Amino acid sequence: MPCAGVGRLARRAALLVALTALPGVRAEAGDIELQPFVGLQFGGSFASPAGVPFSFDESADYGATLDVAVAPTWRLELLYSRQKTKLEPPAGGPTFPQTVERYMVGIQEEPETDGPFSFFGVALLGATRLVPGLTGTDSELRFAAGLSLGTKVPAGSRIGLRLEARGFYTVVDSGGAVYCTNGACLFRFNGSGIWQGDITAGVVLRF
Repeated sequence: MPCAGVGRLARRAALLVALTALPGVRAEAGDIELQPFVGLQFGGSFASPAGVPFSFDESADYGATLDVAVAPTWRLELLYSRQKTKLEPPAGGPTFPQTVERYMVGIQEEPETDGPFSFFGVALLGATRLVPGLTGTDSELRFAAGLSLGTKVPAGSRIGLRLEARGFYTVVDSGGAVYCTNGACLFRFNGSGIWQGDITAGVVLRF
């Protein structure tokens, strides 16, 4: 699917989720949570036209989530994350700079609990943007889905700690290519998707 078409599909999916959830949004204090986070992102690979696999280097990622209550145990979540990494061959050789960005919207469920810890899960849809660090090459916007599990630890009525593990799947066309310029492409996709994951920690700010 062309990059523009994938981008439109991702935006429509995000808009559909938002429009479905927004009529039930409450306006009480504490129903909005902002969570800036940092963590480690790993996984993902491309292949060169010669079949040599290039893997994303494990590196730090950062971003934020914004959650708005739509029911007692449900929240609408917006997520942005960014990872600066590089593509590495398996046994040395040249590396290629790469930035991975995510723009996603989803639904979070946080069941009620009597203990100090609360546990939650999130289902996400949106887009992954692959930004090469090479002059003259275009970025790629691809439809993506994600799942996460985590826990929140209160540190007061308006602040807490959020620990989370996420898994992301970015949809690609088998045989598709990236890092293309003047008809020549440096990498091709293996299979039909890219798997990545991250582990993050962040601060929960309630409004």
